[in-house]
Amino acid sequence: MSTIDLKLVASAAARLERMKLAQCFDSNDLDSRPGPVQQLILNDIEKIRVRFLVASNQSGKTSAGIREIAWILNNNHPSWKRPERWGKVPLFIIIAGQNRTNIEEEIWKRKLRPLLLDREDWKEKKSAAVVVGAVNEKNGNTILFLVHGQGSDETRAALQGYRAHYVLFDEMPKEFSTFTEIQMRTDAYGGYIFVAFTPLLRSMQMKNAVENAQDPYAKKYVWTVWDNPRNCTPEKRKEIEQRSAMWSEAERRTRLYGEWSSDESSVYHFNMDQMMCELPAHYSATGWRHVEAVDPAGTGITGLTIWAEDPLSGQWLCVKAEYIKGDVNKSPTKTVQEVYERTLPYNIVRRVSDTMQWFHSTAREFGRIYLVPWNKTQRKEELIKNLQEGLSSGKLKLVRGYAELLCEEFLTCRWNDAGEKIISSQHFHLLDTAQYFWDLRPKSETMPQVYSRDQQIMMSHEKSIKTRAAQLQIKENVKQRIRMTRSRSYRR
Repeated sequence: MSTIDLKLVASAAARLERMKLAQCFDSNDLDSRPGPVQQLILNDIEKIRVRFLVASNQSGKTSAGIREIAWILNNNHPSWKRPERWGKVPLFIIIAGQNRTNIEEEIWKRKLRPLLLDREDWKEKKSAAVVVGAVNEKNGNTILFLVHGQGSDETRAALQGYRAHYVLFDEMPKEFSTFTEIQMRTDAYGGYIFVAFTPLLRSMQMKNAVENAQDPYAKKYVWTVWDNPRNCTPEKRKEIEQRSAMWSEAERRTRLYGEWSSDESSVYHFNMDQMMCELPAHYSATGWRHVEAVDPAGTGITGLTIWAEDPLSGQWLCVKAEYIKGDVNKSPTKTVQEVYERTLPYNIVRRVSDTMQWFHSTAREFGRIYLVPWNKTQRKEELIKNLQEGLSSGKLKLVRGYAELLCEEFLTCRWNDAGEKIISSQHFHLLDTAQYFWDLRPKSETMPQVYSRDQQIMMSHEKSIKTRAAQLQIKENVKQRIRMTRSRSYRR
């Protein structure tokens, strides 16, 4: 084969590779194509400004965002054209991930860069040997790599002055303020936000944003593990099913089907659907017994919760969860007075608080005595375990519309990487009050249920049916034993 023929073959092979790169879903498999569910979200780029992809693990959620970014940068999106509102300025794209190693190695080097048709024009931008972005030296298109796990102040500083055409969130940011800050950065161009995540509860605000999304501005999409065609082969399906058989049911529903749940680092397992309720119609602020729980701070944030006991069921409900800011003049009296005024409407039968001597001595001036948890520092794990048991058993619930701040603390409270300490433990003022309350709650005083005449007749009838059924079962068991005895006698 001549040199010319070899060049023609190489040129044809290069064209074929570019054609496949323009069509494939994953650069590691040039023959891969988006499935019907995957194609739907990719086609909605111009219709929906903010797309929330709530997806299981291994569903291809990150690959979908990466595929779309590559199409935009290559200017060959099959169902979208660059809008006129963007003008002719170079594109600015933000990729926000959980850590820099994952962004650099998995997202950039393994997934995105191989899909770029002009990859030789891209140069990595580094800071202290860490890749923080990439720029196309010919057309000026830029990609910024951002770690969304860092503090919101750091995020705001990193984004100062930027205006983005497109933002990809790989997994949900831990702080809702990170999402809103980046959201504002797309306003200038009318840009797009693609949030691809497994729904591990980290922020109630973020969950509400997803669940309340309304098109044409925002929309929620759900992918299960079986929406990825690569997982539907018999071998792969069997592997996934065998691996997931060792998980809890809650984790299976999250990892395979994209349902909300707490992640492994959460201090508490808090299921909003099961552990929150509406305020009962028969609730009475003056008639029910209430417990006031306080985590006092002189100049910082004081946590205040009020718990009500349902006299019919004995269930305890959180009917108030609020923060009280410390007085600017550093006056303990102001804090105590604020607590006093906020709890006046309730029938308080017991008050509990942290062991702050200044708070207790000042509270006595208002005629209020507080119980304190015994040895709370050494018993921290016990207090956490007992509070979790109260939630899991259904004996304790949070009332929707009254205890959202406490719910937020349950969702965001996390262990450090070593699993030994709670991250920013000093900031969970409402959780501390919940622990004190559950540890020192009074004994239950439920009222007997009063039934109408018709209810009593029906209950008596049902009891008679159950009694009769039990008697018949006993007779049948006796007959069965007699038959077995006779059978053994005949065999002898």
